[in-house]
Amino acid sequence: ALILYFPIAPLLGENPSDVASSLSEGNVIGLAIGWTLLVTVTGIFNIAATAVTSSMTRNVWKNMRTLLVWIMGLILFYATGSSELGEGWYIPGSFFILLSYGVMCVGIFIYYGKGARAT
Repeated sequence: ALILYFPIAPLLGENPSDVASSLSEGNVIGLAIGWTLLVTVTGIFNIAATAVTSSMTRNVWKNMRTLLVWIMGLILFYATGSSELGEGWYIPGSFFILLSYGVMCVGIFIYYGKGARAT
C-alpha cells in the first residue's frame, strides 16, 4: 500500500517525508500489524460463516455490523459530547439511514420467512 501511497501523497497535500517519519514510530507499526490481524481474522470468520450458512446470511450479518457501528457512533457522540468522536443525529440524513435499515430488515424477514415455509 505504501508503494501506491507515496507517489500520490503530494497530490493529497501530504509530505511523504512526514509520513515516512511517522511510520518509524512504534505505535503506527503496532496499529498496522493489529489492523492486518483484525482483517485476517474477520476474513476467516466470514469464510467459516459462509461454509455453515450461506453467502446471503453472511452479507446480512455484515450489514448488521454496519448498523452496530452507526449506533455506537451515535452513542459515543452524545455520551462524550465531543464532535471528534462518533456521529450526531442529522436531519434528514439519519432518518434515511434508519429507513434503509428498516427496509433491509423487512427484506430479511420476507426472505427468511418464505425460505423457512418453503422447506
